[in-house]
Amino acid sequence: MSDVPPGNLKIVYVLTRMIVGGAQETGKHTAEHFERRGDRVLLVTGPETGREGVLRADVPTLVLFELVRSISPRDDLRALWRLYRLFKEEKPDIVHCATAKARVIAPLAARLAGVRIVVQTIHGYSFNNEIDRYRGLYVAVEALVARLCHCNVVVSEADREEGLRLRILRPSTTALIRPGVDSARIADVDERNVERIRDRYAPDGERLVLLVGRLSPPKTPEVFVDAAALLLREHDRARFLLVGDGAKREALRSQIERLGLSDGVLLLGLRDDVPDLLAASHILVHSSTHEGLPKTVLEGMAAGKPVVATAVGGVPSAVKDGVTGLLVERSNPRELAVAVGRLLDDEALGSELPARARRNVSEFSRERTLHDTEALYRRLDQARALR
Repeated sequence: MSDVPPGNLKIVYVLTRMIVGGAQETGKHTAEHFERRGDRVLLVTGPETGREGVLRADVPTLVLFELVRSISPRDDLRALWRLYRLFKEEKPDIVHCATAKARVIAPLAARLAGVRIVVQTIHGYSFNNEIDRYRGLYVAVEALVARLCHCNVVVSEADREEGLRLRILRPSTTALIRPGVDSARIADVDERNVERIRDRYAPDGERLVLLVGRLSPPKTPEVFVDAAALLLREHDRARFLLVGDGAKREALRSQIERLGLSDGVLLLGLRDDVPDLLAASHILVHSSTHEGLPKTVLEGMAAGKPVVATAVGGVPSAVKDGVTGLLVERSNPRELAVAVGRLLDDEALGSELPARARRNVSEFSRERTLHDTEALYRRLDQARALR
C-alpha cells in the first residue's frame, strides 16, 4: 500500500458474532493481515458465540456485550452509544464492519463520530434470510446503511446486481472483493489422519460424500439428508458425512433415525481437520438456500474435489455447471441426488470437473482478497485526502 505506508492506518473491524462462518473467517484473516503489516487494529465483536463454533483472531479484541444478534432496542441503542464513544476516543482512520447487526449499528456510530472512512462487507443481504413479512423494511434499512458507508463491498456479482436492482447500492460506492481461501492450508493435509478417516468411515472403500457448514439457516442440511436417502437405495457403498453444528442438529438426528439412515449418514459435529476430511472424501456438497459466496465450495475446488452446489448467490460465479462442477436448484433433494449420483456413477466426470476448477482457484485466493482490500483502502484514503 505505497500511498498508505504500513503502520500508518488505524482500523476498527466490527462483527456481531465470531462464530465459525465465511464472513467471520474473512474478517479474522483481514484483521490479522493488517496487524502483521504494522497497522493498529482493533476487532470489536459481540458476546454471543453459538453451537457453530468460535473463531478467535490474533489481534486486540474488544467484546461489546450490548452488540447482540437479535433485535433489541435497548441493547441496540447502548451498542450504538458504546461504538460512538469508542470511535470518538480511538479516532480510527477506517471502520470496516460485516454481519447484519454490525452493518446497521457501526456505520451510523462511525458517521456520528466523524470517522474518515466507513466500509461494510455484505456477505448476502439480511432480507434473504427467511424474512417475508418485513422484507420491504429490511430492504430500506440496507439502503440507508449503504448511504452511510463510503464503500459497500459485495462478495459476488449476484449480490452486486441485486443491490443495484433494488437501489440499495450505487455503482460509485460499490466494490467487488471475493472471499478467498487458503489453498496452502487445504493442501497441507496429515496423510496419516486422512487414512484414519478412511479407515473409520469407509473401511471397505465406500465413497464419501461430504457436507461442511453450519447446521442452521440458511443452510439446508436436511435436503442433503433427504438426497442421501434417495441415493442409498442404489448406492449402498456411499457414506454421507455432515461436518458442523447448529440449531438443526437434533432435528437432523431425528430425521436420520426416522429414515433409517444411521449407518449411511453420519453427523460428525465440529471438526478442526476439515482439510483432511476433504482429502479423504470423494464429493463435496453445498445445499444452502441463500449465499454470498460460500468458502466451503471454494475449499472443495482447491482440494481437487468435484462439487455439487445449489445455484444461489455467488456460487455460479465460481462453479460453472457441467464445466467445473454441478449446480442444482435449492431445496430440491431429488435433483441433488441425481447430480451426486452422476458423480458416483461416473468417476471420469468426477476427475474432469475438479481438474478444470483448479485452474481458476487463484481467482478466489486469500492473497487476492487481501490485495484487493489493500487497494480499496488506498483508493478510499486518497479520495478522502482530496476533499
